[in-house]
Amino acid sequence: MAQTLLLTLGGTLLMMALSLAVAMLFHTLFGQTVEQVLLAYAPGGLTEMSLVALAMNAEVAYISIHHLVRIVIIVAVAPTLLPKIAKRIGY
Repeated sequence: MAQTLLLTLGGTLLMMALSLAVAMLFHTLFGQTVEQVLLAYAPGGLTEMSLVALAMNAEVAYISIHHLVRIVIIVAVAPTLLPKIAKRIGY
């Protein structure tokens, strides 16, 4: 159990560091703060992220559009991509 917890902690820290690095890289390209870019690409529901954006006094439209685009891409790509992945792994 300790090994699983350590691996989970390591994976979480790695993903958080990668997300922060990407947000820091892209914030100048998008003209937004690092916090807004990080929130725009963070996993979570559209409603919840919009509420967090309101609490941060961030641009709700910017964050909402990113989440909507992500959802549309997932819905559009998943039906064709997931069967191929399942076939490849023998499921």
